[in-house]
Amino acid sequence: ERTAINTFAYNVMGTYYLWKEEISSGLESWTMLTDPVKKVQEIRYKDRSGKDIDRWTMLTDDIESLISSTGGVSTTYGMDFKLYYYDESKKEVCMVVTLVYPDSPASNAGIKRGDIFMKVGGKQLTESNYSTLLNDSYFHAKSCTLSDLQGKEYGMTAVEMYENPVLVRKVFDLGDRKVGYLFFNSFTLAACSELAEAGRYFRSEGIESLILDLRYNGGGYVLTESLLASLLAPEAEVKAGSVFETAVYNSTIADAWGDEETCFAQSFTISQGNDKFTIDISDANMGISHLYAIMTEDSASASESL
Repeated sequence: ERTAINTFAYNVMGTYYLWKEEISSGLESWTMLTDPVKKVQEIRYKDRSGKDIDRWTMLTDDIESLISSTGGVSTTYGMDFKLYYYDESKKEVCMVVTLVYPDSPASNAGIKRGDIFMKVGGKQLTESNYSTLLNDSYFHAKSCTLSDLQGKEYGMTAVEMYENPVLVRKVFDLGDRKVGYLFFNSFTLAACSELAEAGRYFRSEGIESLILDLRYNGGGYVLTESLLASLLAPEAEVKAGSVFETAVYNSTIADAWGDEETCFAQSFTISQGNDKFTIDISDANMGISHLYAIMTEDSASASESL
């Protein structure tokens, strides 16, 4: 089994990987006894100091969770957070909640964006234990208890739920103009219908500008990215099917495939398992003249491409 997985991973990295020339030494040292999951992470493209430039290429042995997460469905508490040192000593670590999904265990427990938690399962998060503690008592636990700065405890039990990545859509009426705001958290296929509805909503409101908040969006499906781009782009370019983006490949694939262009479109066909359906967005282009995007170090992949 390990030989088969190593062969698969080696062939993918040695054929399709964008930086295959840069990782040639790592490919040469690959053996069939290698741990393939660790090997992919070890040799993926880095800068001279050894810091990952490519933080996303990975091999996983949990395909069900991967497929569920890219579909927006997972067993979850329904909240996201970031970790920070609590003070200048850098001994204690705290969790700061970045978002909470409606009707989730976190929401039902009373947790809100901006809440700060110091303990997980009654144990203080520290610089030395936070990784193990979070893995054992949060990410891989069916239930957990978080304690805030005042010692108040919040108990949650994880559930399987769809986390709608279109968390916020609203319009600011500034008197002489209207500005839309869209918080979008993941490019899932299920989000396509939600995005189309958001486009129709903003179009009906007559917004001139849109603030697109992608601060915690780690990416997802290129099809969803193309659909959102077609909602944002000048309507004339969408109707004309103008080029949205061109894929860049390593020299081997470029010679075989050439340039691959993705164009704006007014309808998209989505396949999920045995189901296939088409979303018509001809009436959903927002008609905006200005687009403002909010990005952070957590914005990645399809977010950056868009």
